[in-house]
Amino acid sequence: MNIEFIKLTEATSSHVEKLNVWENDPTLIPLTRPNQNKEEFEHKRIITQDELAQRIEHHHVYLIYLDDKLIGEMNYMVDPDHLYKKESGTAWIGITIGEKEGRGKGVGDMAMRPFRGTDQTSRT
Repeated sequence: MNIEFIKLTEATSSHVEKLNVWENDPTLIPLTRPNQNKEEFEHKRIITQDELAQRIEHHHVYLIYLDDKLIGEMNYMVDPDHLYKKESGTAWIGITIGEKEGRGKGVGDMAMRPFRGTDQTSRT
């Protein structure tokens, strides 16, 4: 099993297409975005290529590949503006394993290793 994290530096239509599938997957929605009611849960969210381009300006975004297949993404930002309590050095981290075959293999754990000081993953 080969897991690789590759920094996203350019927003392409194929990346946007895959992110939109994951963004609207009913099994992932409760895990990736807050939902106060059924309407919010069922609301389709469409990410555009421009939105993704803006996102990579403010987030560090890594695509996650398992055996050369795109299975998810990991992102983080330091000192995000959207937090109520502003503490210098605060990080916001998100990991989405969008493809079912990538779940349960320790990918999320591997994504967190650099933040624990035990980086054993490939990041470009």
